[in-house]
Amino acid sequence: MKYSRLFKAWWIFYQKLILPSLVTALLLAVFSLPTNKIVPGVALAYIPLSLFYQYIFYDYSRRGEYLFYYNLGLGKTALWLISLSAGCIFALSVFMLSYL
Repeated sequence: MKYSRLFKAWWIFYQKLILPSLVTALLLAVFSLPTNKIVPGVALAYIPLSLFYQYIFYDYSRRGEYLFYYNLGLGKTALWLISLSAGCIFALSVFMLSYL
């Protein structure tokens, strides 16, 4: 029960990062890579961009929201590590799908 609550809290946190990171990664890959490398380029660009948007959204503009997640049991370090792990899992999944 506790882990489902933590996952829901993390999902609320991470939802705000997915769309801007994905769109920016797609635009960077489309305009800077040859056509056969776009999908791996999106996967590779997604990881640092999701962390960049996390910094902009939560560390720079919405500092008080960390207290909300801390009260739910997710500290700042845990949120950063889980977001990095989710970005790596997404990138590996896209790499694997692009080379099938």
